[in-house]
Amino acid sequence: EEGVEVSVAPYQMAYVPAVFVPALGTNQPVEFRIQQKGSYKVTTDIEVTVHSMTQLPKVIEIALTAGVDRIDAVEYRISRYDQIAESLVPQAVSDAQSKAKALAANTGMILGAPIRVTALQPTQRGSRLVSSAHAQGSSFSPPIITVETRVRVVYESSRSS
Repeated sequence: EEGVEVSVAPYQMAYVPAVFVPALGTNQPVEFRIQQKGSYKVTTDIEVTVHSMTQLPKVIEIALTAGVDRIDAVEYRISRYDQIAESLVPQAVSDAQSKAKALAANTGMILGAPIRVTALQPTQRGSRLVSSAHAQGSSFSPPIITVETRVRVVYESSRSS
């Protein structure tokens, strides 16, 4: 599919031994027990990157048809995350100033000019919010990706008269 990247990890094969089972009854000594034949388990990890959320249902359908029996560790990312986060900095600084003014007013201080602005690491680098329709499996709805920007602004302050 166009806009879909697939990478397959090397296959891993492991022998899965069967447990010892009683040959003649449940209370027989070990020497009277027989071992059932084990089996081999072959696994691999397949990483699929989809560049358009509209393709996701089709990709999942293809995977299930091909015999994939487990899908986990689903991650949603946005390629423009840093650009979007950077565009949010002016609003974050404005929010910080509003909160600082309220704190200053409530403590008898006057807020001055900013001394230092520091960008902080976001608590999460994007998160998936599941809608109720998606959670119940009734239909596919794309996740909502949140972009978070955190700043620390230090202001000059003085006592009010």
